[in-house]
Amino acid sequence: MFLSFALTDTRPPNDHDDFYTAASAEAFVQLDTAPIAEKLSILGQHFAQGDLHPRGPQTVLLVAMDLFGGIRPVFRAVGLPFLLLLVLGTWAFAREVLPPRAALLSAFVCATLPAVLNSSRKWDTQFHAAALTPLGLYLLLRCLRGTGATWRGWA
Repeated sequence: MFLSFALTDTRPPNDHDDFYTAASAEAFVQLDTAPIAEKLSILGQHFAQGDLHPRGPQTVLLVAMDLFGGIRPVFRAVGLPFLLLLVLGTWAFAREVLPPRAALLSAFVCATLPAVLNSSRKWDTQFHAAALTPLGLYLLLRCLRGTGATWRGWA
């Protein structure tokens, strides 16, 4: 569903995209013209130049657009891994606190909720952080429960 939405959505990027991606425009041009040997250095510099934190999602966007081209479907589809992490994290967390069928239902609802699909197609760094939240909650719950010796090291 997400891929068909990403491929057929002809709307321009929303007004928030420019706010979050304008700082990456210079790095995108540098990546496009740089030889392969210098691309890793450009990505490293771009990642480290964040104001309050590193530019993780923006760097993922740059890598994807450098590999697959600066076209709208690529711009939209870069959110797919984060959407999958959101659904996986929701399922894993719900599995810890709900019966298995209810956990599967919660993951399905999360994956098909129009607000989630709409947010995942935009380039908004808050969605990428939100996508990692259920996974973090799952890991925290596993640490607090002390399930398995390997999880105690995380605590």
